[in-house]
Amino acid sequence: MSDPIPNLHPDKPVLHAAQENTATPRAESSRVAPARTREEIIASEKQGTLREYLQRSIEQAARIYEASGLLTWAVAARQLETQMVRFSPAQLAWMEDRRQAGEIIFPLPGAGVQRRTMHEAAQKLKPQFTKNNERQTANDPYFWDYFENLMKSGDSTLVAGIPNQSYFAVLQPSEKPTEGSTNKSLSQQLAWLDQQKRTRAHNDVIIDASLPAEFMALQAMWTAKGGEPLDANTYTRFITIPKSPDDGVLNADWDGGRLGFNWGNVVAYACVGVRVLGRVAPQN
Repeated sequence: MSDPIPNLHPDKPVLHAAQENTATPRAESSRVAPARTREEIIASEKQGTLREYLQRSIEQAARIYEASGLLTWAVAARQLETQMVRFSPAQLAWMEDRRQAGEIIFPLPGAGVQRRTMHEAAQKLKPQFTKNNERQTANDPYFWDYFENLMKSGDSTLVAGIPNQSYFAVLQPSEKPTEGSTNKSLSQQLAWLDQQKRTRAHNDVIIDASLPAEFMALQAMWTAKGGEPLDANTYTRFITIPKSPDDGVLNADWDGGRLGFNWGNVVAYACVGVRVLGRVAPQN
């Protein structure tokens, strides 16, 4: 690995190697949203009925995917519009409960589409951020070579646990990983995740740790609403993806202008955690 990049965040140790970033951070104006406070965004997310909210979420996501050149993702998102009657009352009640608790809901394509297009999506689906009082789109992301090889080969572990069809991801857009998941080693986080699956269990909802495509989409959706990128001072660890041959685990963060998908140590850190989410797919 190359030498670590300078630590731009005093409270956030550099846990990975990176490469020089020279991409232009300018975005097309049609994709740039004005900055808003977290409280303003969450309040607006709670407005209207759940059906109205889900329709807005589908349309917003489809536009973002289209603007990013991810047409198969946009088609997959809009498929959910015709499948609303296939969500059970229990699923809808759970999503409404989570929405009122401040979580956001957005559509994603199923496992097959994600697996085939992961590398392309990781390069094109970029968050927005504020710099010099101007809203901009992120630079090209950094990929640890192990992660890039997994994407290029369409490795099945990148979509393990993801429904085969389009689904809604439901999770808290917190600035840092899920409370209680930090200060734990990889093995401790896996045990913690098993406990979360039991305590959060709900009919026809998949409770799991977020995967890379979900993290990318979360960053894009949240910042399109006017928020700033998440994990600016922390790292999200993808604990369900197998370790690399050199005993590294995949971490992701916002690295002051771009997303970084990095090599990380398996030991416990106060700034490294897991993002727990719910996956909700239409019923057969």
